[in-house]
Amino acid sequence: CKQVTPDNVDKIDELSSKYDSMSSAAQDAVDKTCKDRVETVKLLKSQSAEDAITADATCTLDGAQTTLHCSVDVSPASDTMKTKLEAFPTTDVTLQIWINNSQFVLGAPDHVVDDVATATMTNGEKVTVEFTTPFDPSWGDKFGVEVTEYFPNA
Repeated sequence: CKQVTPDNVDKIDELSSKYDSMSSAAQDAVDKTCKDRVETVKLLKSQSAEDAITADATCTLDGAQTTLHCSVDVSPASDTMKTKLEAFPTTDVTLQIWINNSQFVLGAPDHVVDDVATATMTNGEKVTVEFTTPFDPSWGDKFGVEVTEYFPNA
């Protein structure tokens, strides 16, 4: 149970496999001890960050073209996902921004800023988060804000 944390999101497959390989009695014991963590693992296993949460961004450059300020609406990607997230008091969502010379990114974008912002949704409700990040015109004029991770907090 204690291993199901935001820091271990990249180990969800491993944790799920451990749970699945337990005896029925052991699974029942884990379910009784930390049912909410089991539900978190099942949700993270069944829905990738990109499929679970949408990030709708509006970004503007400052006059000197050295910083980009973005306002991002973060919300469940579907009514089904919203219903699932309503069971959790909060869900932390990690965002990244990519900047590229072309709207169609083949391979890696020209520039990526990971962990540019974290949004916290309450009971699966849409939330707006803002951030400002350095910008260099040589990176390109096309951008996208994407969800890289999410973690439903029980």
